[in-house]
Amino acid sequence: MKVSRIAHEKKTVELMIRLYCRKKEKNKILCTDCEELLRYAHARLDRCPFGEKKGACKECTVHCYKPVLRERMRQVMRFSGPRMLFYAPWQTIRHLLNLLLEGWKIGVAGRRQSSLENLQRAAPDQIQIQALDVTQEDASEKLNLLIDKLGGMDLFLLSSGIGFQNMDLNMEVELNTAHTNVAGFIRMVDTAFTYFKKNGGGHLAVISSIAGTKGLGVAPAYSATKRFQNTYIDALEQLSYLQKLHIRFTDIRPGFVATDLLNDGKHYPLLMDAAEVGRHISWSLKRKQRVAVIDWRYRILVFFWKMIPRWMWKRLPVKTN
Repeated sequence: MKVSRIAHEKKTVELMIRLYCRKKEKNKILCTDCEELLRYAHARLDRCPFGEKKGACKECTVHCYKPVLRERMRQVMRFSGPRMLFYAPWQTIRHLLNLLLEGWKIGVAGRRQSSLENLQRAAPDQIQIQALDVTQEDASEKLNLLIDKLGGMDLFLLSSGIGFQNMDLNMEVELNTAHTNVAGFIRMVDTAFTYFKKNGGGHLAVISSIAGTKGLGVAPAYSATKRFQNTYIDALEQLSYLQKLHIRFTDIRPGFVATDLLNDGKHYPLLMDAAEVGRHISWSLKRKQRVAVIDWRYRILVFFWKMIPRWMWKRLPVKTN
């Protein structure tokens, strides 16, 4: 049975308010003010004159919130919006909830058990969770456990990864980056590929980066591991074809996204809103795009990057922070 749009909106609002209360206001449980805001938001949704045809609240011509509560909700949205991708991995809460609306069952894996449990509360009948760390040898086994909980898998999306500027070539930083972005990547992607091979096919998607386009001197291991990911997916696509498997592949390559991962006081050019990136990812997955560079500015940038010869690339001035 599919979830109604109003029920979907309620779940989204609750996730964002709980995230705001826990991370911004540092409350272990929902405080009185946030609980009041949640009840009010749910009541407004129940009385929405557009019902199941409602669009985004920010685009609505009917302002049904009291001014004080409207401003508080804006604060919640401004804080929680960019963090939803980070605290509810995969990636992307908007895409997950859209899939829930369409009747999908969702499996979410990550290291933070508490964050996984908070996400599952939004739709306990449709969301299954599994704590795992891609750098650990038991990650493959735990991913298969999650697939079993779901009763199967049609779409796999991998969003794990780390990256740092490291011009001093700190050895630990470089090796940890490779450990997560190469060893962890292979562990998860190969597990998904093997499952699809045994079960008639599926859709295998990963989030890499435009950093794999060229070697970046300010982040050697990061750019090299992202290039590895791009090439590895190319190789698996060819392997799938050779073995006559029905597996589709999507390589999602964003630029800088405004999440807590980049909340370090440094300046990042062409910084993208996390919610907007989530919409691009959802669009790319639904259409099974083979390679998706997000957004149009980065597509132009990558196009010209590829044209720069090696002798010129190494001489390009790079601004560091």
